[in-house]
Amino acid sequence: AAMASWKALALLAVVAAAAFAGARAQDDDEESFVVLMARKALVSEDGFVVKGRNFTVEYTIYNVGNAVAHDVTLKDEWSESSFELVEGSASHEWAKLAPNANVTASVQLVPKDAGTFEPGRADIEFSYYDETEEANVKKSIKSSTFGPTPVLTSDEHEIATTVFLRQWTTFGVLAAGPVLVPLILYVSTKKELDNAAVNKAKKRPARRRERERLRARARGAGERATLAAASSPLAAVARWPRSRWGQAWLRVGLKGRVAAGRCERAAASMKPQPS
Repeated sequence: AAMASWKALALLAVVAAAAFAGARAQDDDEESFVVLMARKALVSEDGFVVKGRNFTVEYTIYNVGNAVAHDVTLKDEWSESSFELVEGSASHEWAKLAPNANVTASVQLVPKDAGTFEPGRADIEFSYYDETEEANVKKSIKSSTFGPTPVLTSDEHEIATTVFLRQWTTFGVLAAGPVLVPLILYVSTKKELDNAAVNKAKKRPARRRERERLRARARGAGERATLAAASSPLAAVARWPRSRWGQAWLRVGLKGRVAAGRCERAAASMKPQPS
């Protein structure tokens, strides 16, 4: 078992050595190169360049190759008649720039005149060791730029950046009147109407109870009046013709009048007629 384990370890070591040798050969076969990219950008607090005020130009150089760049230099030109150098320098040097690394530099300037200026491109020079030629190779590139840029006067900058606080305040006050006054009247009127409706709703049960009490009182008074009228002698006399005895008396009287009428007619018929 121990012999088998030693054999397995030896086989694993051989495989690892072969893999390392293959990777080393691949690295040796891969060609080394240096590719630099440079960016020139305007840096401003509000994005404007104003006459007599500082602005910053930032340079960034990137090495996107797989080899080291040596003796990297940056040079840019700014006209002394148009700009005043405040801080930094338009020329920079770096001894080397590793792969996938970057370096940054900046310069602060003050424009002397208003108008529009077109910034140029910065020049970048560097060298690297070419393994195929076995010698140092020098190259140069141009940076990007930020294009034509207007230089504003102080008045133009104020107009471009001001928030017009006083004007907007005046407009807001004048516009609030036609909106707030009707709104306040509406809210106050609605509140009064709501309060009146609530008070009316509170008083409605009391009024209903008062009306019912008055109706009951009137109903009771009417009933008492009816009973009093019904129990009076006049009411008894008035009710007698409709009573049973009153109806019988009326029938007897009616029959008597009919019989009297017949007797009168018979007597009249037996009277001698004049000749």
